[in-house]
Amino acid sequence: MNDRSPDLASPPALAGPWSRFFARVFDLWLATMILGLAVGVVIGIFHRTLPTNLTDPIVISLVTILLLPPALVVDALIRRLFGNTPGKALLGLEVMDLRGRPPGTGEYLGRNLNLWLRGLALSIPLLSLIAMWAQYQRLSKGNATSYDALGRFQVIDHGSSSARKGLLAALFGLMLVLVGWGELVHEDQHRSRHDLQYGPFTWTDDRTGKDIEFDQRWRLRTATDPDGNLIEQFELVSGQAWVFLVGENAPSMNLDQYAAAWTQALADAMRFDHEEIILRAGRSVWRGAGSMRAIEHSRLIVHIMEDPDYPSQFWRVLTIQRLPYHDSDQAVAELRDQFLDLL
Repeated sequence: MNDRSPDLASPPALAGPWSRFFARVFDLWLATMILGLAVGVVIGIFHRTLPTNLTDPIVISLVTILLLPPALVVDALIRRLFGNTPGKALLGLEVMDLRGRPPGTGEYLGRNLNLWLRGLALSIPLLSLIAMWAQYQRLSKGNATSYDALGRFQVIDHGSSSARKGLLAALFGLMLVLVGWGELVHEDQHRSRHDLQYGPFTWTDDRTGKDIEFDQRWRLRTATDPDGNLIEQFELVSGQAWVFLVGENAPSMNLDQYAAAWTQALADAMRFDHEEIILRAGRSVWRGAGSMRAIEHSRLIVHIMEDPDYPSQFWRVLTIQRLPYHDSDQAVAELRDQFLDLL
């Protein structure tokens, strides 16, 4: 005779700490990636240059922390749409209440927010690690996590096949590869950008020691051309205009000869509709106006002048603007005049 009554069901198996951890990490990665992609698209539409700024590691860490609460909302929406989250589904896990019923979307969202507060300590570095360790200790002793105990939830382990576990491991590996690739791309961009500063900052003229103050509208890139000349590229972060300052030594040339040689060398990149010699503070300055061939409807203005202290040393102040020009006219004119006054 069977001593066990057929009416009594075996208690459900509870999920262990590591299966819960891997499922949660995968689900949060996925939700954060979805949310980050959506935010990046929106920012890219309204502010083309801001995603470039977000490649800074400190900014990335801060943004990741700020995105976690809305990512937990996305996680709840994914469960609402598909009945479970991908990480839990692949490992055979399911969140239930103590009666064995799946919680509603509002209840599940409340659990997620309590997880963020009690299980992740608001994602604050170090405190988050301490909070996760405390929850691990509770699970290891057969107790519920503090956020599950608060909401009277449990995580059931229905079991998972080797194929599903292998798929989760492969997806984890793919995510790690993508993260590593992103870091390599960021490092490559950092090397190619050389020095990159965002305003506000102070730029000092090495010749005179005089300073020019830049506000948050500007950023500075520095590089060198094939001849080893330093190129200082000042950009409006709106992407509407650029101002270049370049010095070059050209022995045995006067201003007319240098301007003619320089414009001829860059004829494939620049088109000049007007050239003239003007006087500025009693000094001759070559001025050319035209456009960049590669930028449709661009406005190009170049000033070239010889260094008064170093014969055969020439300075170029080059400005490029995109339509609508009036958005950047004042900022570009002010910076151009400041550079010309220094030279």
